[in-house]
Amino acid sequence: MKFETKIIGIGAQAREFKGENMLIFFGQCANGGLEDYSVLITEPKKPVSICPGDTLCIGKNSYPVTAVGDIASKTFSELGHCTVRFDGAKEAALPGTVHVEGEYPDYQTGDSVSIE
Repeated sequence: MKFETKIIGIGAQAREFKGENMLIFFGQCANGGLEDYSVLITEPKKPVSICPGDTLCIGKNSYPVTAVGDIASKTFSELGHCTVRFDGAKEAALPGTVHVEGEYPDYQTGDSVSIE
């Protein structure tokens, strides 16, 4: 297990990205309105390297990681921030994006989030 935490909050507009098959994680440091659009988690205490072939777990759902942007591991490690796209892309569209295979999840505060 590379990283494990729980969802500690869900911004008022976070679920509006479902139509775009996109979810935004941010650590509890999110401010300036970012928290309104984010699924809030506790930031990692040590660097996390996210790689294609890893598995992202949200609640009871598991998602194979298919592509990782150039800075996604860095921003996730430092801020708990990355954008997750549920599109199975084999190449990252943006530097901070993690692409996974599977359907957009139904999530709630208290659900576990892990990278394995």
